[in-house]
This record gives sequence, C-alpha cells and structure tokens, in this order.
Amino acid sequence: MQHLASNIAHELAKFRRFAAIHNPKIKVTSPIPDSLLLTPAGVSPTPGAKDIGFTCFAAVHGNEPGGLAAVNQYLESLFSAASPLKLTGQIAFAVGNPKALAGTKRFVDRDLNRSFGRLGADTYEEQRAKELEVLLLRSRYFLDLHQTKEPSDRAFFIFPYLKQSYQYARTLNPALTIITHWGKGFSEEGQCSDEFINKKGGVGVTLELGQGGFDQTMIDCGVRAIAKAVALIGSEPNAGATVTVTGELYTWGAILPWPSATKAGEVVVLKAGLTNFCSVNPHEEVAHVGGSPVKAPIKGKILFPKYLAPEEQAKLKAKGALPTELIRILKPITEQDLPDHL
Repeated sequence: MQHLASNIAHELAKFRRFAAIHNPKIKVTSPIPDSLLLTPAGVSPTPGAKDIGFTCFAAVHGNEPGGLAAVNQYLESLFSAASPLKLTGQIAFAVGNPKALAGTKRFVDRDLNRSFGRLGADTYEEQRAKELEVLLLRSRYFLDLHQTKEPSDRAFFIFPYLKQSYQYARTLNPALTIITHWGKGFSEEGQCSDEFINKKGGVGVTLELGQGGFDQTMIDCGVRAIAKAVALIGSEPNAGATVTVTGELYTWGAILPWPSATKAGEVVVLKAGLTNFCSVNPHEEVAHVGGSPVKAPIKGKILFPKYLAPEEQAKLKAKGALPTELIRILKPITEQDLPDHL
C-alpha cells in the first residue's frame, strides 16, 4: 500500500507540473483546479459551447490511478521535443477526484461518478462534479478512464447507448468489448460523467482499463485511446473509413440488488473468486446472507462483483451508504439489438 501511495503521489505531482510548461506551440492553462487545457498556437477557438474538441478524465475514483499514468505518458510524448504529435484543436485533461486519489480511496464523501448533474453541493464530490461539469459542457468528445476493483480479463468500454457514442468507441478501438445500456441511467444514485455529457450534447464513453494499479499493458491501452481520440479532432468517427469490429457487445441481463440483512449482525458474503467476465449459470449460488442463498437468475458473465468485509459493511450501513447492487450479469447482443441498430 505504501508503494502504491508513493506511485500515486508521483503521478499526481507529474500531472500538476504540466501546468507550468511553456511551449511555443501549445498554450497550457488550468480552467479548474487539477486540470489542463491545451490550445495549439494559431488556433482561436470560438467562445461558447463545445469549443474543446476532446476531454479526458482520470481518477474519478481515487483507487483507480492507472488512467492518470496513461494521461501523463501521453502528455510526456506530446511535449517531447522530438514528438511528431500535433494538435489541431483544444484538448483538456483533469484529475477527477484528487483528494480521494491522494488518500488511495474510492471517494471522500460520496461516489463522484454518481454526483454529476445534482442540484446540491453539500459534499466534496458534489462540489468537484460542479467544477468538472464546466469542462464537460464545453467538450465535444469525452473519454473517462477507469479501472475495476476485481480482476478483469480485458479492457472494455462501458457507456449509456447513443449511436454516436457507439461509433466513437468502435473507432477508438474496434477490438475492445463494449458494454452498453439504455432506458435508464447506470445507477439510481446519480449520473455518471458519460451520462451527463451525453445529455448535454456531447459524446462520451468510459474505458475500463483493467484492475486498479499501474500495469503497463493497461496504461498503454489508455495512451492509445487518448492518442486516437486526439487524432479524431475535427472529424467524425468512422468518417470515410471501414472499421473491422472484433470486440464483443453486451448489455445487462440482470442486476442483483444488494441483499437486505434481516437479522442484526448478518453480513452479505459474496462467493469467493468472482471476477469480471467470469461465467455464471442459472440458479448458481453467488452469495449468501446468513443461511439464505442468493442465486443467479440467468446464465451470463459477471460484472462489478462487490466484495465488502463485514466491518466495512457495518460502517457503510451506519452511514446509510451500502451499495445498491451486488453484481451485474451480462448478456451478449448484436448491433441489431441496439435501439437504433446501425
């Protein structure tokens, strides 16, 4: 944990140093705390909505630092004296939750990725969401870099379905799995970043790089996605090109709610060894509460299993902040199953 905290502090300090860079080809400003707005020389953006061609967030959850390492690696390449990279429009980057990141925890008061579009600003995350929304409202395209808590056998896109978002993800990396959904938001707790920007006229997707940490394969995946997104500025996804899609496509098959403990002292015990994209069969026990089993209603692949130690469950219960769900089970679909299939 100490080594992880040291690496996080290093990446956060590195990101902040980019704000002081003086480059004749790129002007760097910070419109909100812990952000960077890069404007290429000779570009005079039109003030108002959507003047930022691409925005990328990292570490919206403080225990997911790999995305920040990817952002830093891209920026180092961009500002390298020998870099062939060029900007054709404004781009922006932000550390989503710097306080939680510094503390190596998911959030301070409430989940930042359930705090966008809220009217209140009582918590740190609600206040930070208001700051980040300033960038989102100005952005045409958006990529949010995340990591999973439990192991994942792949990186994958996940976002509320819009035709433009689907095309954008397929253009960024057609080999990656996409998980998409429609009809209602991802969570009843509040809006995610991609949901917020999609409702405000932008196009946003989330990229889960893999399990939290600094694995270089995950970082490279993030760097490639950023580089592709920057290269797309000023064009439309898939415009004039045929994309060979090999990535799988899923939506929710079932969402298992967090079970209610009926007796004092009872805790939810999730079956050991569940990882993202592992398979489960109908009626297979995936958890139990006391002596009562929780069974999978359908066959599918597991997503976002939530393991909470008994003491953690007790703390969250006292705050009224237990998770709303236990696991999600994915079902495979095709493009013909999408609301406005392509």
